[in-house]
Amino acid sequence: MAKRQKVAPDPAPLPTPGVDVSSKYQEVVVLGVAAKEGYDVLTPGQYLHVKDLIKQLVGFGRREFGSILRLEKLDEFWELKEKGGTLGKKNIRVYFKFNGDGNEVVVLCTYKKEDDGSAPPHIVFKLRNRWRLYQKGDFQDNCIRYQRPSTSSD
Repeated sequence: MAKRQKVAPDPAPLPTPGVDVSSKYQEVVVLGVAAKEGYDVLTPGQYLHVKDLIKQLVGFGRREFGSILRLEKLDEFWELKEKGGTLGKKNIRVYFKFNGDGNEVVVLCTYKKEDDGSAPPHIVFKLRNRWRLYQKGDFQDNCIRYQRPSTSSD
């Protein structure tokens, strides 16, 4: 089994200068459609496990963010990888984007990976489309939000 490495976000996705993240809430927004994608391929226990992993993304945009989550960059998006353990033989990917202006992580898609190699091209198209629709406000009534106050001691 591969060792998990701590991966901090690139300095690029951090909030824009002048935004005081120490006084704002940091938030993880899960699109309802992304939650349903996960729910459809996971057992209730597995779903709760992945939900707990997603909650760990609160604070992702902070410089001191540290995590044991397996995170990789995919174009302008991020990929959270999880396999084995509670998931058994399932290989789950959770795709998200850090929105520095809103100080939030937006989970756009959950995908059960069934083949080796990198993410299929249609995933990136789906992510771009969902991100565009999210920015327009099309998902505002169908989101799950996790937040905690950000403090300088986080």
